[in-house]
Amino acid sequence: MKTLIVYGSKYGYTESCAGKLKDMIKGEVTVANAKDKIRNVEEYDNVLIGGSIYMTMPNKHVKAFAQKKTKVLLGKKVGLFLCCGGVDKFDEFLAKTFPAEIIESAHAKECFGGKMNKENMSGFHKKIVEMVEQDKSQPPMQCLEENIEKLAAKFNL
Repeated sequence: MKTLIVYGSKYGYTESCAGKLKDMIKGEVTVANAKDKIRNVEEYDNVLIGGSIYMTMPNKHVKAFAQKKTKVLLGKKVGLFLCCGGVDKFDEFLAKTFPAEIIESAHAKECFGGKMNKENMSGFHKKIVEMVEQDKSQPPMQCLEENIEKLAAKFNL
């Protein structure tokens, strides 16, 4: 089985999740950044697509890839994942990121949680994150490693 993992990452967390996913999936696995030109999607049996949600907005490269490749993706075994702190808004974020027909036909969908890699941020974004982290009414962002494992397991059958 050939699997393609396409990801879009703002500060590196989604990229690291795509790497973990690659290590867990059996067979030949290719990882590609959605902002790069991705060719030959037709050659893969499985396509997993994931992106970050930043300030409630989806990664524009992942959204564009999914829209551009919808017809090809509908003929594949597709998995969708998002990296976001708003786990309770996962379905809303899926709808903002992927065409409805891809969501409906997806073999699996998972939220991998979120992590803000402040070391990769500009000063302005770092300050915003620090302010958000001080808001104790919101649960802290965390990696949902078990969901990465669940998605991989669904493609290892």
